[in-house]
Amino acid sequence: EVLAQQSHHSLADSLALQRDYTSVLARAIVRHLPEGDSPALSMLRNWDAVLRPDSAAAALYIVWTYRYLDPALAKWAAPPEAVPLIEPLDQLAVLDMLDTHGVELAPLLNESLAAAWQETTNLLGPDPAAWQWGALHRTAFRHPLLARLDRAEADQWRMTSYPRGGSGESPNNTSFDIRDFAVSSGASWRMVVDVGRWDRAQMTNAPGQSGDPRSPFYDNLLEGWAKDGAFPLLYSRDAIGRQIEVEGVDSVHFREARRHE
Repeated sequence: EVLAQQSHHSLADSLALQRDYTSVLARAIVRHLPEGDSPALSMLRNWDAVLRPDSAAAALYIVWTYRYLDPALAKWAAPPEAVPLIEPLDQLAVLDMLDTHGVELAPLLNESLAAAWQETTNLLGPDPAAWQWGALHRTAFRHPLLARLDRAEADQWRMTSYPRGGSGESPNNTSFDIRDFAVSSGASWRMVVDVGRWDRAQMTNAPGQSGDPRSPFYDNLLEGWAKDGAFPLLYSRDAIGRQIEVEGVDSVHFREARRHE
């Protein structure tokens, strides 16, 4: 869809596409909502299917589809003894059921959505205008040795948790654990490269370049990654040298290496 609308695809366009939180699947599922005028139905009908971290509708949609709609459809489609074998349903299977049995499933959709509205209220408070998907969906980077440390040491090794948008269904893939919605997988390293002008390349990574919490590079990229930022990925020695000067880093060794080339 994005590429079809662009006669010329730029570096900025590629960066935006990597960070796109649109869910085409969510858009298709929401189209099957039954008639009615409840707050939950209105919120999802007026949603653009973009799983932004500050989106109330995104929070409701995820709680509904993963915690209520999916289990309800599994129970509807299979005998009780088979339900554990088919849960969780593949989301394309959910869409296929809705395409085939939409009218028949209207009561199930209403009931599951009402339950999801109540749970989202329990999770995020009584004011739907204040709900945010990113309040539930947050980064959860953990050092692999964290469990072996005492509390004081562990506090120094912990990384800040940041809100994230998206899901496993969006181009900016941020799959999550349904038990707490914490980000469990996705793209840590991303880059966009202009092969005609290499020094314009951009990258991001998480959480940092070092596994040592004493290092300034332990989690220095985490906030920029979580907020969908990008950093220069320089290729030429001239560009790297200029950046070293800008950053105020001692570049004596760089100049000495250059002199001996």
